[in-house]
Amino acid sequence: MSGSLIPCVGAVIKDERGRLLLIKRGHDPGAGLWSLPGGRVEPGETDAEALVREMREETGLVVQAGRLLGSVRRPYRDGDVIDIRDYVATVIGGTLNAGDDAADIRWVDEEDLARLPVTEGLAQILTSWGVLGPARLLIALPLRRLLSRQARLFGPVVMSPAWPIPYPLFRP
Repeated sequence: MSGSLIPCVGAVIKDERGRLLLIKRGHDPGAGLWSLPGGRVEPGETDAEALVREMREETGLVVQAGRLLGSVRRPYRDGDVIDIRDYVATVIGGTLNAGDDAADIRWVDEEDLARLPVTEGLAQILTSWGVLGPARLLIALPLRRLLSRQARLFGPVVMSPAWPIPYPLFRP
């Protein structure tokens, strides 16, 4: 199975205080490091089904899968590549409890996150998606007002998950 693409999903979940849910990985890849909860998409599963299953197994929580935030690819064993698609998710039930592949689980704020050993690139990716740090502050601006102003000046505007700042669809 050398050189295969392994489909995986991850959940980006925040609590009412804005803290992010992380798990401490119990197995490789990244055993002992903190990361988003998630795992492999089984044959015949949709991403949403896999996300719900993985969250129940790893965290004890029942979630509803939301929009795709972004994806990353990471090298794995024997030339395989893990293709991770991370989704916003909302907790709708269950009890928080580390299970399955998780050695530990906790809600963390940005200060906590900065002190934890995390999987490679996690903080940078979450920042680029607007989940953490400066990019989040840009998204938190009165977006409706900004979009309205852009539309008045330039006509229709577009936002990209890769670059969360609105830009004109057509330049005058």
